[in-house]
This record gives sequence, C-alpha cells and structure tokens, in this order.
Amino acid sequence: MATLGEVVRGLFSQKPEPPPPAAPAGLFAETPETPEQVAKRKADKQLEELNYYKVFIAREELDADKRGLYTKGTDYTPYIVPVNGKPEGFYTIGEGLKLDKSGIARINEIAKKTIIDKKSINLASRVPQHIVDQITLEKWNSAVKEADRILGADNQAKYIYASMVYQMGKDGAETFKKAIKYLKMGTPEGFREAANEIARSGKDPSIKSPLMQQTPKRVERMQSMLRDLANYKEQSK
Repeated sequence: MATLGEVVRGLFSQKPEPPPPAAPAGLFAETPETPEQVAKRKADKQLEELNYYKVFIAREELDADKRGLYTKGTDYTPYIVPVNGKPEGFYTIGEGLKLDKSGIARINEIAKKTIIDKKSINLASRVPQHIVDQITLEKWNSAVKEADRILGADNQAKYIYASMVYQMGKDGAETFKKAIKYLKMGTPEGFREAANEIARSGKDPSIKSPLMQQTPKRVERMQSMLRDLANYKEQSK
C-alpha cells in the first residue's frame, strides 16, 4: 500500500502537458488546444478529483466499522455524529451526508417519492446506497468548485480545502481566514502555517477549531499532507 507521502505526490505532482510547438513568427499568436487535448485535460482533472474523493473522503467518512454498522443490504442507515464524545444532534448517513432539510429533499427528489422525512427519521431509517452515493459525490464536486474559486484551480492544496468545505460547508470553511491566506500563498512556508491554523480556533488559538473537535484524525491527516506537500515543493526546487 502506498504511503501518505506517495499518495500526496501522486495527486499533486503531475506535470502539465507541454504546450504545442510555437507557430512561426507572424502567423499566429498561439496555437489553441485541439478538441482532443481539451477532452483529455478535463478527463484527467475529473479522474484526479474522483481519486481524492475515494481515497480521502468516502473511505474516511464511511470506514470499515461504520460500513458494517450502518449498512443494511443495499441501504444505508443513519448515525449521529459525536463531538467530544457527545452527540451533536443531527443525523448523518453514508459518506457524510447530513440529513437536514436540503439533504432529505435531495434524497426524495432522486427517489421520486418520499422515502425519508424529518419528523420520522431515526436510526432504523433506510436509504438506498446508490442515492446517497450520488448526492455525496455531487457534494464533493461542489466543494472542489468552491476550492477552485477560493484558492485557484492550480493551487496544489485545493483538495485539502475542498475537504473542509465538504465537511463544514462553504460558510464554515471560510471562517478559517488565516488558513486560507496561507494556502493562497502556495509556498512551503504557507502550507506549514496553514497546517497549524486548521487545528486552531480563529478567535482563540489556544482552543481547538470546530474541525479539530469534530474530526481530529482527519485534521491530523490534512496537516500531514500539507507538511508533506511543503517538503515536496522544497525538494523539487
């Protein structure tokens, strides 16, 4: 099995394809991409996003223990997300789909009927896996677009920020102002500082951030990835 460092390098160190040969002076300012090149670039980006989702989101949200406990045949059943050992008060299902008003509405929209509702939901409720999987992948794709908007599509740490958006929502992730500032730098120093900031409360650095309180192992993994990425950038100078 690949080490964390190998996975990080595999995700973030792809070299862009060389540009087409320059046209002779005086003919064209630049040679546009062919339709085949555009299609390949888009396909490569989609594959990269999907690989990160499978390795670091889906597997982490629904680990072996949860899969065994909260899978009934071809359905998922809800669980309650704990924070510091205490229930947070909302149901979650599958790969981190919060069963709030919008989550429930999307489930019923795809199912084309009401299979779950806010009033009767409980730990015995069941939702087909393929519906939950579709919604959580939509949620991930939306998180990546938000990371592209905030950090830029070429920022090597964008998937780490997308993970934060996936978990906390757009508004929640944007509260990490210092971390965002450092991630935008795109430098080894910036990535190391961002690794520290995602674990701290913005109002009081001595207090753990909500992200760290909810999922400490995930934050530690993201910190390790950021530091590994910083080391990689230094070594590749």
